[in-house]
Amino acid sequence: MDFFNKMGDKLQNVGKEVTKKTKDLGGVVSLNSQIKDSEAGLERVYKILGEKYYKSFREEASQRFREETDEIIKIQSKLDSDKEQLRALKGLKLCSNCGAEVDGNALHCPMCGTELPVITPASEPESVQEEQSKPAFCPSCGAPLSADAKFCGKCGTKIE
Repeated sequence: MDFFNKMGDKLQNVGKEVTKKTKDLGGVVSLNSQIKDSEAGLERVYKILGEKYYKSFREEASQRFREETDEIIKIQSKLDSDKEQLRALKGLKLCSNCGAEVDGNALHCPMCGTELPVITPASEPESVQEEQSKPAFCPSCGAPLSADAKFCGKCGTKIE
């Protein structure tokens, strides 16, 4: 009988140990989850702060962080160009007043009522090639350029 009592005590102690380890493991998992959530929150706030700083102090940022701002301008220009191409494929255009995507045949923006320019296809293939070879956005500051721009209206960079 003494054997069974000792065995029962050992099983009880092992059970208590397993319960403690399970609680500890649960605490570890919980803390790891909290840490990941905090890191994700911190990364989100850093992103917002960086974006606000860049937009508010673009000139200072371009001087202090030349490489990064050049990369931002390059990526933004490519993104804008890709979006414009996608809109063209979908037969859409942007309202110059409110930025809404509008059917390419619309004469007025359905969101704000602004009169929209009529888009006519280019009659000469050369003019289309010339337009495509010119950048849609300034390579220096990222400002949108008109098709016939020779200089950026925002920063004065010569467009080639």
